[in-house]
Formats: sequence, C-alpha cells, structure tokens
Amino acid sequence: MRLEPKKIIKTYKERSASKNAKILRIHKATVYRWLIRARSIYNIYSNNVMYSTRGLRRHSTKPKRIRYRLTNKERVEIERLREEF
Repeated sequence: MRLEPKKIIKTYKERSASKNAKILRIHKATVYRWLIRARSIYNIYSNNVMYSTRGLRRHSTKPKRIRYRLTNKERVEIERLREEF
C-alpha cells in the first residue's frame, strides 16, 4: 500500500505520529521519514517547525547496481570464449 506523502503530512498536522501511523496503517518510522523530508529548509533551526509538501516525491527503491559474482566455472568459460574470438 503506497500513500501519497502529502496525505501523511496533512494527517500529521491533525494528529501525533503514532496515531497517524495507526490510522494510515503504516509504520511510524515512515511518518517520521516523510516529516524529515517535508521540513522546510528555512525553519530547520527555529522552534516553530513548518512542513511543506511542495516538491515531495517518492524516490525509486530499485537498486542502482546489481552485484553478483561469477562462479569459477563461468569465469573460465568467459575467458575461453574471449580467447576463441
């Protein structure tokens, strides 16, 4: 289940993070993660924190690099093919 970040921030403004998480059926760490990303850059050091939903987008969770190792048999076969051609 994927929720829009704007909905998470909007419901947080009305309730606490744990209540918000229960209502939306997500983990409260997810709520805090989106709150950190939504925190206005101009209000980081002030006491009254403002949350902005402008520009909030999901990032891809796809791995950027797939790591796998060749077995010795595969490595030998590749070297043989390279020498052959």
